[in-house]
Amino acid sequence: MITIDFNSFWKEDDLLKKSTIEFIETNIGEPNKITLQKEIKEDLDSNYSIFFNYKDFHLHGDKEGYFDPNYWGLLKNFSKINEIYVLVYDHDSKIRYGYWYDEGDYWVYENIGDYKPYIDSIN
Repeated sequence: MITIDFNSFWKEDDLLKKSTIEFIETNIGEPNKITLQKEIKEDLDSNYSIFFNYKDFHLHGDKEGYFDPNYWGLLKNFSKINEIYVLVYDHDSKIRYGYWYDEGDYWVYENIGDYKPYIDSIN
């Protein structure tokens, strides 16, 4: 299973939320679950993330259902155009790839272990 996480600085940009969901569903397919989560629930001005969970996609190991390599370029371009961060987390390997549009033109690999917000989003 993977979670694609788009993280925005803008608290209430409904058009961006809608276009992000449409982009993912059109280009990658309908996720098993979509979760909107504020970084700090009590803070009215907090930024938010949109988590897209795909049960049948995997980034590592020998399972069927790999994440299409073409998706990386699509996610990266959408991130740059819309100035939002995108992260892809593999629930099996506990590895996350992040693309921060304002920090460099490459994906960052991180072994982050169990990440509670992503795990909570699938329950």
